[in-house]
Amino acid sequence: VSCWIPILQGKKLILAGDHCQLAPTIMSKSAESMGLGDTLFDRVRRMYAKDALALLSIQYRMHADISDWSSEAMYNGLLQPGEEVKARLLSGLPHVSVTDETE
Repeated sequence: VSCWIPILQGKKLILAGDHCQLAPTIMSKSAESMGLGDTLFDRVRRMYAKDALALLSIQYRMHADISDWSSEAMYNGLLQPGEEVKARLLSGLPHVSVTDETE
């Protein structure tokens, strides 16, 4: 509830997140039935999706072979790997030995 104080006092609200990532863990059925299973981000997404959301379509963490799966499965093929990572192998990292698994 305390999050509403700065939200209501501010002129602009910026939320950064990804609704395709892990949802909150709700242990209480009672809490979940009262709506606590929905994050503020999810609520804003449902209410203002067309006007308020922007997809950051370039990811900088995963090799293309890995990110291609999540792009297709969760982002309708819109997520692309950055040039810096799309062909990066584990064997290219410092202190990682070249093996069949790292190549």
